[in-house]
Amino acid sequence: MKHLFVLLFLFCVSYAEKGFIEQLFEKAFKHKSNENQIYSHSLAQQFFHYTKIAVCHPEEIANWDCGYYCQQHPDMVDVQAFAGNYSSQAYCGYNPKENYIVLVYRSTQDLTNWINNVKFFKQEFGDCKDCAVHLGFWETYTAISNEMINCTKTLRQKYPKSKVLITGHSLGGAIAALMAVDVTRLGIQVDNFFTYGAPRVGNIEFATWFINYVIPKEYWRVTHNADTVVHTPPMNFYYSHLPQEVWYNEENTSFKLCQQGLVEDDTCSNSLWWYSISDHTSYFNEFQECKTPFVHHNETMHFIGRQSDQQNNYANLIEQQIE
Repeated sequence: MKHLFVLLFLFCVSYAEKGFIEQLFEKAFKHKSNENQIYSHSLAQQFFHYTKIAVCHPEEIANWDCGYYCQQHPDMVDVQAFAGNYSSQAYCGYNPKENYIVLVYRSTQDLTNWINNVKFFKQEFGDCKDCAVHLGFWETYTAISNEMINCTKTLRQKYPKSKVLITGHSLGGAIAALMAVDVTRLGIQVDNFFTYGAPRVGNIEFATWFINYVIPKEYWRVTHNADTVVHTPPMNFYYSHLPQEVWYNEENTSFKLCQQGLVEDDTCSNSLWWYSISDHTSYFNEFQECKTPFVHHNETMHFIGRQSDQQNNYANLIEQQIE
């Protein structure tokens, strides 16, 4: 009975704390909330394909020869892929047809990732007062962050009028937030920020600061039914989700636009008391495989695909030969 009272006490404290946090921060968020954004299912699914590419072998990503998902965005050029410590992997590139610079970190794939995922300790985030982020996510991100930042700079210089898409599934969704901060530091606008099945990345001070600092033109946090990863790390550990949740049903046939703001909507994914791993791996019912799956890397690796100017030179050579 004593233990029951202790559990009830902790439960009440956590919800009382949540109510206090709501009052303290929701007002600060509201004036930056983009109430005019319109969610597009087809666009979200197209962007999700980019996240599926991130789990393929980095050499195939750089060459944009990974099979089905690369074929969904066949116009990609200037692709670079990186792999490093903590089983980190990411890629960047430019899609001239869509006019997007695309920045993607991959999802959890091996034991090293899972070990880092459960590091619920927080890393101080010095850009804002009292901000902190998940230590494991921070370590995975920073392992190859310099490479991704340099790639972003190069692409922006080459394509100054391009839009920027930052996206990721699972672990990649959490790290996408850290990438978005660094891109904003470069003075580059983040146009589209889409995450899928992302865990909570930091405390509510970070979430509040993020949405007021990065200010993406469009931001969606897509969740699928009872996806278990969406509920980690626990709110009782003083973690908070970024907005704005879009909650899909189990069959992926319908979705609900959840309430705006930093407070999690108790009528969306937070309404469920059971969780599912299969829901985490079945977004949009996409089950295609890479040509070559992810492999663990113990050292920093850098793969560079064919550049757009090489393609142009090749096209000019063909024209000359035809003439």
